[in-house]
Amino acid sequence: MNTNRRTFRGQSRRTDGNIPHSLSRRNRAARSEALQRSNALAADRQTPRETDDDEDDSSRVEEVVPNEIESPSVSNSVDEGGGLSDEFRDEIKHIKRRLRNVHESIQTSKSIVNPTTWEQNCLNAVGNCINEWKSIVARYFRESDEELDDQSEQSLVARETSLAVFGLLQLAMQSGPLTGSNSGYFKRCGGEVARVASKLLESDVLANGDLSETLLFTEKQLEAVAKWRRNAAKAVENNKPPSKSMLKLQQGKGKATAKKEKKAANTKRSR
Repeated sequence: MNTNRRTFRGQSRRTDGNIPHSLSRRNRAARSEALQRSNALAADRQTPRETDDDEDDSSRVEEVVPNEIESPSVSNSVDEGGGLSDEFRDEIKHIKRRLRNVHESIQTSKSIVNPTTWEQNCLNAVGNCINEWKSIVARYFRESDEELDDQSEQSLVARETSLAVFGLLQLAMQSGPLTGSNSGYFKRCGGEVARVASKLLESDVLANGDLSETLLFTEKQLEAVAKWRRNAAKAVENNKPPSKSMLKLQQGKGKATAKKEKKAANTKRSR
């Protein structure tokens, strides 16, 4: 017990439990000061700041490192137009919206732990997005003499979109029955899940052609896709059953469901 703590003794009144008036006034003063500071900060945020029109941070593209999920978003410079053609801008808007919808669907869905549902609702949708991006690259960068080494707005938007496409593929390899800290980890999922993943990794959209040209993937991204493909092929060859924890996960039996089943079994046995 803290003997140094101040004790406020009342006189058997109904307001004895209230904070002393001196402390109450002090708290009101502190809240008033905090409110003034928050209003001042809000006013500072609304004050326009001087910016350099020549500098566009949205055009900077960072390298994707495997196992770091990137949100499939494209710079807002696409919506502003700039030096982009109307047709190219419309196609980028469409695939950007499609990538965002599939990304949100994968993150919010709880039923894709089942391999069949994972293939139908996740992998097939991701494959369609990749195929659409492959068609855009073939039309605007392979059939023309457009170079990705320059700093044109079209090239920068293409790099950003390629980054988002790879981020969605990486999310697919790290969701559903492959949920974990590492993407493309097939050691515990079993042969069936590995075969489902191999259908996408070995499909025409990912297996045919150089992905650095067909999808504009970087060297590190190519290494990640090759690693997933090797691990999936190895798991299919071994054809081991999934671990107990992964089997329960694939069957939709989490910890709460397992506890309920165990409790029901014990109750039935006691009767």
